Amino acid sequence: MSVRARKLGGMAVVLVLAALLVWLAGSGLFRQPAFKPAPRPTPAATARVTDEDMAAGDAAFERGDYADAIAAYGRAIECNPASAEAHNNRAYAYMTVHEYERALADLDRALQLRPAYINALVNRGDIYNYYYRIDHARGIEDYNRALQLDPAHSLALGHRAIANFYGGDWPAVLADTVRAMRAGLQGETPDY
Repeated sequence: MSVRARKLGGMAVVLVLAALLVWLAGSGLFRQPAFKPAPRPTPAATARVTDEDMAAGDAAFERGDYADAIAAYGRAIECNPASAEAHNNRAYAYMTVHEYERALADLDRALQLRPAYINALVNRGDIYNYYYRIDHARGIEDYNRALQLDPAHSLALGHRAIANFYGGDWPAVLADTVRAMRAGLQGETPDY
């Protein structure tokens, strides 16, 4: 077989393969399925999933499985990014495992969503008062905001008393301690 015959034979094979590929492409064998956007969840479905995830997070937290609690609250946030409660609860779980930077981010978001959220104010005040980026004045600011909303909030009173103790403001320590004790004795201790 001559070189020319081999070249022509090779070209014929290439042309046959090209024709086969064109035919296959036209047949739809290599076609991607049409893009179909995922259905948007209904508000009721979103609320149900968020409630389920919140309950799962609460149960995981109660049994001491903080990683699962953080994941469940994270799923609730994915379903409903405007849930201040989910941000606060995940922040509290982060606080429990000493991930204060993440906790602060969640608490800041919770307070952006709901500025009058007392538990988030107290939790953020606690981070500044006890755990991370210690700044008693910032902690006191958060406790003061919580107490503007609920003057008998025994936890905010007690924690503000401790922050004032660190600052040496003894009259404020005594006044807040007495008010916190009275509020607690009257059954006004908030359910955390």
